[in-house]
Amino acid sequence: MDNNFLNESQSVVDSAVSVIQTTFTSAGGIVADVLDGAKDLADNDVVKAIKDGAEYIGDAVNAIKVIKKICDLPTMLFMRKFNLYCRGLSEIPPEKRKSYLEKTEGILRKKDSLFVLNIINKIEDEAKIDMMVRLLEAKIDGQIDETTYRRLLIMTGATLYSDLCYMKENIGHNNFSIKDDAQEGLLGHGWIRPIGQGWGAIGSTESENLFAYNLFAKCFCRIVFGNSIEVTPPSDIGAIKIITDEEINGMFRS
Repeated sequence: MDNNFLNESQSVVDSAVSVIQTTFTSAGGIVADVLDGAKDLADNDVVKAIKDGAEYIGDAVNAIKVIKKICDLPTMLFMRKFNLYCRGLSEIPPEKRKSYLEKTEGILRKKDSLFVLNIINKIEDEAKIDMMVRLLEAKIDGQIDETTYRRLLIMTGATLYSDLCYMKENIGHNNFSIKDDAQEGLLGHGWIRPIGQGWGAIGSTESENLFAYNLFAKCFCRIVFGNSIEVTPPSDIGAIKIITDEEINGMFRS
């Protein structure tokens, strides 16, 4: 691979990490103000690429320009999300940002920033940016540890925003059976855990697989959505307990 490309890519990453760390030390909204230009530029270029697209059709040379602009779209979209994240950081109270700087060494802050950049690059909805900032603030406040923070960030990035909104409205302590696509999505990304066999609906004569929202889901909803749900393990009440051979033999011996 071209060394110049590698050096340029590394330079971009280093610059992004530097911006995140500068945001933590900025007394005012300096970084957010500087990034305004990047946001407007990205929006305008995206619109221009779409408008100019029709003019390029049939022209082999100009078609290459379209391809180049399309290749640039991910960068523009990333810059827009990155801008929103930095704005969110600048809104965290200065004393909390100072606490974060005091608790983490420079090398750890850089690793954390690189991790966050990777999540930002992959998320499909800008509304998740505010969620990421809230999770970071919860980590700074000591509500969650580093491992939980990283796990929740990964889960947030991988889960559809609409599924997270569904969880906000439906989270509870009761066991339930999987009935819709949103629940399937939440199960697949680690917010729901299986409980076992049991009776889901009142009066039901057939057993079914039961599930429940886990600790991570409840913790996330308290931090991000402000849900008042208590962060306790799911209840296994209602699940069928399968008796073992050893227990059966013990019954006959007694």
